[in-house]
Amino acid sequence: MNRLTGLLIAAALAATPMSIALAAAPAPVAPAAPAQPTTAIPASPQASEHHALMSRQHVKSIQTALNGMGEKVAVDGIWGPKTGSALRDFQQKHGLKATGRADATTLRQLKVTM
Repeated sequence: MNRLTGLLIAAALAATPMSIALAAAPAPVAPAAPAQPTTAIPASPQASEHHALMSRQHVKSIQTALNGMGEKVAVDGIWGPKTGSALRDFQQKHGLKATGRADATTLRQLKVTM
């Protein structure tokens, strides 16, 4: 092996770790976009959690009682915005705090047992 060949081999070996290091380097990561705010925020998170704990039969009982008291709501056992609105309307008409929550006082007024 002559001197030129030795230098070429040495240069190739010296360049190899650098090319491997460059190939193994991770690509830069762009910063994550900020989270988009939600558009529908319930008026009272506690109220939505409260109603989520009710059985469908209990919700149907409340909806039936609301209809019997002059409100108009579908009796489907699903606590939706129309049921909440009808309950707030009922509470307001009967001098109760219009929270939209089926609290004990409201249920007594509706004659619904828990």
